[in-house]
Amino acid sequence: MKSLFGKITITKIVADDFGKALPEFVEIENPKDKKYQKILETFLDPGEASAMALALEKEECLLIIDEFKGRREAGQLGFRSFTKKYLNKFPKYK
Repeated sequence: MKSLFGKITITKIVADDFGKALPEFVEIENPKDKKYQKILETFLDPGEASAMALALEKEECLLIIDEFKGRREAGQLGFRSFTKKYLNKFPKYK
């Protein structure tokens, strides 16, 4: 994924869910304003909610979300998103 994206930013919640050491091109950043995260957590899991809350603070981003519900909500918020499974079509980017 490094050759495709260069750098990937995830939240601490997502990193904890990952459960392994992170590659050097992955950095952790949390949303500064937690109010959107709290709202999103009422209908999304905490990882997706934190990622979207962080994305709301960025000028441009692409979300990688596996759950259909999360991708649907991301689209409603105006974000582009796709699944990790999509990357499997491009073996050199795994």
